[in-house]
Amino acid sequence: MKDFSGAVEDATAALRLNENDAAAYLLRAGAKAQTSDKSGARDDLNATIQLNSDLPQAYQMRAQVRKQLGDLEGAREDERRLKRFISE
Repeated sequence: MKDFSGAVEDATAALRLNENDAAAYLLRAGAKAQTSDKSGARDDLNATIQLNSDLPQAYQMRAQVRKQLGDLEGAREDERRLKRFISE
């Protein structure tokens, strides 16, 4: 069993030290995505992308989370962005 709540706590602690840490937002989003906090995961992924729009894994994860939240158009847009990374 994975300790997703512990991962969320650790990433949150890192963000207290540096609120502009895109990697910490991405890690926290991944942990939240494994729990019932899909909206929180989406919010963290939005923050990740705002801080660093060159992380294809952020778009991939956000597409999955958006699908789970029923935002199919948003998921399709993220998938289109992800394809641009692959074709570069």
